[in-house]
Amino acid sequence: MKRMIQKYRFSKYKRFTNGLLFAVISMTALYLCISDIYNKTASSFEIMFPFVVALISMFLGFLTMFHSNGRAEGSI
Repeated sequence: MKRMIQKYRFSKYKRFTNGLLFAVISMTALYLCISDIYNKTASSFEIMFPFVVALISMFLGFLTMFHSNGRAEGSI
């Protein structure tokens, strides 16, 4: 029983860290996008690429953090 609880806690922690990784990637991409806009030296592709990467990364981060593992919340 104790091993199952530890496995569940580890799974929750792993999902949280994966979501955090996607959040860091998206914040970096948004920073690049905003810095390109303020420098006014980038073309529209150079601005849109980090923006699209940030959107995809945010979406994947939400999917990772809120993905259910096929079990009910109360059943361990």
